[in-house]
Amino acid sequence: MAAGGQQFYSDEEAEQILKAAVKLQTPTGAVDRQRLIEMAAELGVTPDALELAEKSVLAANQESADRKEFIRKSRRGFYSRLSNYIGTNLVLLAINLFTDPTYLWVGWVSGFWGLGVISDFVSTFLTSSDSFEKSFRKWQAHKNRFPEEDLNRYFAILDTYYSTNDPMQHLGGIKALRDQAFLDLKDAKEISDTYRIVRKL
Repeated sequence: MAAGGQQFYSDEEAEQILKAAVKLQTPTGAVDRQRLIEMAAELGVTPDALELAEKSVLAANQESADRKEFIRKSRRGFYSRLSNYIGTNLVLLAINLFTDPTYLWVGWVSGFWGLGVISDFVSTFLTSSDSFEKSFRKWQAHKNRFPEEDLNRYFAILDTYYSTNDPMQHLGGIKALRDQAFLDLKDAKEISDTYRIVRKL
């Protein structure tokens, strides 16, 4: 808007113009931190304000990346569990029909197990639900405690262990971590808890 020959812009318009100007000066879209500090100084932004804004933006970006990663891993785990559910119930149905086709007892198994699958679906796909948020926060807290490459190695140990043992043998999984990754009891328990959250055991 113009007033007395002076051009005024809304905050949104000013932000769009500045972004466009930066893109024109930096075709690659990348600005190093020193240049960012210089630009902020030219606009009258204090170093403290810039640092707070930088931390806020980086934290928001990390939060978004964490959510995407958690959703991807959770859904992959859900599809794996769904496949187990379908495969196991098909086998049970075949056994049921072969042994006593007059009474479909497999329906009880499918029904009760199916309730768990529905609950699993809600906490995996309904990202606005409390159960999803709770699972995400727990996963995020554990993820930030251990580097991803280490977690992947620890998870591989637990995958191997649980492939031949009952998933309910929680203490056995902790022992496998301590024996093979040489972790102390506290760390092994935290990693096992993270594993069980991600795999929904």
